[in-house]
Amino acid sequence: MNKDPELKDIDLTLIDLTDNSRMEFGKHEGKKLKDVPAGYLLWCFDEIKNLDPRLKKYIRDNLDELYERKEEENDLHESYDDWKDGWYR
Repeated sequence: MNKDPELKDIDLTLIDLTDNSRMEFGKHEGKKLKDVPAGYLLWCFDEIKNLDPRLKKYIRDNLDELYERKEEENDLHESYDDWKDGWYR
């Protein structure tokens, strides 16, 4: 619901989300969408049945980039796990 009195007559469902829009729920609530882990956004897209249509559109419009980011995130986790387990000592 729109809490800003100056915007009370604007239908926010018509405004597309951008990288700088804020995540509105979950453990990443308040983060800019560009800072939410790609894996989490993709999980939301696949698993949440009543996902906000604007968020669904944002994810759909950015699928290629999100899959690339997810691969990079996975590579970072694997590198950290290798370091933690002594591979780099």
